[in-house]
Amino acid sequence: MTHPVDPNRLLFSAHAQKRMLELGIPQNYVILTLEQGEVIEDYPEAKRGACGLILAFPGGHPLHVVSAYDNESGYTQVITTYYPNPARWNADFRTRCAHASKKGA
Repeated sequence: MTHPVDPNRLLFSAHAQKRMLELGIPQNYVILTLEQGEVIEDYPEAKRGACGLILAFPGGHPLHVVSAYDNESGYTQVITTYYPNPARWNADFRTRCAHASKKGA
């Protein structure tokens, strides 16, 4: 899912924009995550179409971005982004703790 991101074909959902503002996540961190990150979960049956959870460490901190890429249009939609909560994720930030559900950061 990681791919070069064309800034002219990048869409941010209202939720993603809200989270970026609340958490102080710079847009360039999201773009770096999309381009260089590792897909750690796939959601092929998501209501918005196939999407995935991507992990990268821009600025030295773990960042998760959920996005969907449309091969036909070349658009990437950022659905949400957040700094993962260490209480819900293992130390590698790639796998959830056994007690954590998929809901919540």
